[in-house]
Amino acid sequence: VKITIIKGNGLPPMDANGKSDPYCKMGILHKHHIESKRVQKGNLDDWAEEKLVLGSVLKSTIKPMTLDPVWEETFELQLTNPQEEYLVIEVWDSDDEQRRKLKSFKGFHHLLRDLRNEDDFLGRTFFLLKHVPVKGSDK
Repeated sequence: VKITIIKGNGLPPMDANGKSDPYCKMGILHKHHIESKRVQKGNLDDWAEEKLVLGSVLKSTIKPMTLDPVWEETFELQLTNPQEEYLVIEVWDSDDEQRRKLKSFKGFHHLLRDLRNEDDFLGRTFFLLKHVPVKGSDK
């Protein structure tokens, strides 16, 4: 299936500058993982480690310092049974830029050890693929 991530609107600010550096992750899950609540906690990367994601987790580019990102990026994910599978899209705020800025200040390198090397979660949605049109697009 081809997926086009178009844009996001009104994302929450996660950085000190009042902006975010958003990107998307996407993957395919079988519906029994969702119905059994195996994915109630964690995220796509966690679920991929647990072998719950069918195929790969794909990632968009990072859009720096914006709350209204425009991606217009197309991805292709492999399906085995669209009637039983969900597309999962997550939005994250990249903290790479914030870590890089902190590293540039002398005397702050000791604080970097205390920083969690994690991006900030902004949101997630699940699409049952049997409800997505076979031809064309559904906006």
